[in-house]
Amino acid sequence: MYDYMKIATKKGGIFYAKKNERGKQNIETKNKAKAVYQIDVETNKIVAKYTSINQASKVLGKASCRASIRLVCEGLQNTAYGFKWKYAN
Repeated sequence: MYDYMKIATKKGGIFYAKKNERGKQNIETKNKAKAVYQIDVETNKIVAKYTSINQASKVLGKASCRASIRLVCEGLQNTAYGFKWKYAN
């Protein structure tokens, strides 16, 4: 039988760990990251594909731009940092 534990990370995230019968922990985390396309505003062609908004912000060198990219992906804003953005399905 498995017992589950809720564990908080240093950065405030939460993940669940399950103890197996021997008492060892098997960590189960789900990757919630969604891939995104960076799209040229004038040509509407895909410039790049990133595995996540976080990766895109790192490549752009703007750690604080995640929220703006997300707003564009969700249709609440037209552009962010000179590009259109779209979730890759």
